Formats: sequence, C-alpha cells, structure tokens
Amino acid sequence: MTAFTAFSHSVTLLTATDFVLSYLIQKVEIAMSIDAEIQKIKAKAEAANQLLTEEATKFSLVMPILNILGYNVFDHTVVIPEFTADVGIKKAKRLILQ
Repeated sequence: MTAFTAFSHSVTLLTATDFVLSYLIQKVEIAMSIDAEIQKIKAKAEAANQLLTEEATKFSLVMPILNILGYNVFDHTVVIPEFTADVGIKKAKRLILQ
C-alpha cells in the first residue's frame, strides 16, 4: 500500500464517519423537535376544556398530531376531511360489526 493509497483510504473513512455522524445528529434533532411538538400538544390537550367545538379540537389536536407523523394535512389526497369509515351496521346508535 502506497502512502497515497493509505491517505485516500483514511479520507474515505473520515467521509463515511462524517456521514454517519451527520445522519445520527439529524435523527436526534428530529426526535427532539417531535418531542417539543408533543409537549405543546400535551399542553393543549390538558386545556381541552376550552375546546368547545369539533373544529377547535381538530385544529388544536388532530391536525398537529397528523403533521408530526409526517402527513400533509393540507393535501386532500393524503388526509381526507370528513372521511366516512363505516365498518358495520348501525342499529339504535350502536355499531354492530359483521
């Protein structure tokens, strides 16, 4: 192994190490930002007695949670507003699964 080959190999290893460190730092930053957002939503949920309507609940709790999970809440092909998810027969306001 020549000196140039050894130098070239160590530069490659350094670059790979830098890449891994950068990746790990990015993941930690993402986790920290998710945690911060969850804490904000938790504070809103604790003040839920102020959420008097379905719309207020959706805008304060549901949409931020979906956003944290990576869903684009403003794209109607990703998050479908008022999606009907009937899974059974309703009798006397009770759901009967088939």
